[in-house]
Amino acid sequence: MNLSCDTPITRDALDAIRRVLGHIEAQLTSPLSLTDLAAVAAYSPFHFHRLFGALAGVPLMSYVRNRKLDESLVDLLNGKGSVLDLALRYGFGFEQSYARAFTRRFGETPARLRRNPKAIQIAGPLVVRETPGGGLLADPSFVVCPQRMLIGRAIHLALSEDLQDGLANSAGRAFMERDAPRIRGSVAPDVYIGLVKPVNPLTGLATYVPALEVRPDAPIPAGLERHRIPARRFAVFRYAGWHPPEALDLARLTQLLDFIFLQWLPQSAWRLDTTFHLESIDLRRCAADFTEALLYVPAAPPPQAGPPADSRAA
Repeated sequence: MNLSCDTPITRDALDAIRRVLGHIEAQLTSPLSLTDLAAVAAYSPFHFHRLFGALAGVPLMSYVRNRKLDESLVDLLNGKGSVLDLALRYGFGFEQSYARAFTRRFGETPARLRRNPKAIQIAGPLVVRETPGGGLLADPSFVVCPQRMLIGRAIHLALSEDLQDGLANSAGRAFMERDAPRIRGSVAPDVYIGLVKPVNPLTGLATYVPALEVRPDAPIPAGLERHRIPARRFAVFRYAGWHPPEALDLARLTQLLDFIFLQWLPQSAWRLDTTFHLESIDLRRCAADFTEALLYVPAAPPPQAGPPADSRAA
């Protein structure tokens, strides 16, 4: 399989991910290794480990362990064997290893939860979708983020100009080369943040702000500006593509957002806010042939239906 930087993530890669996810679910009580799962995907262990981690947000074998623990929870509460039986059934080898992993995941020991059963929230299997731009996008997690401060340099541009000239892309590279080194008090100097606001109907221009997240007291270098992102709930989408980070330009981001709003959102009960979104790229986790990114889109749960109206009301 050719994995050069010019190779998009194709349907073959999506099928490989889904094939591995199905294999994991079918083999939760069998030994599973990175080498075995990469063979199911027909990828090298290195490339599959990198791709899966980018989409799941956890390493492949951590995902496998979590799915095994989630499934064992059902057996535990149904009384299907002792704690040692469950440890051996789900491949933990020793009762102590299983109990430690179980407690870290669920906040209760297996024995205590069996004595005092209660509902435990678990995450379902990973769902991955192919995007029009040749990448993969995982269904979102929902995160409440505290207030965040950014320092960056805003540009205003017409989408047609950006598609032709790559203005946002150029602005991002220039920011990281010239402005980022001048920022003191950054929270994560290697994590590039792009703040995107849609087209203003009065001006016909979109706003793009290449930025770094900073501490609240960070000084503002000359020529840059501070942007406050209030505390709120976000839908966080994980994206992975076989291309360098700079290829995640405004055109590709627009494709991703169209995909999210036109294909994912109609199948979801959530509501998304279109007033802005954030892209986050940890440059330490990217390479000339690979990019992973997080898209933070403000989100709200569906409105709750009120009580039925009283038909006797005038």
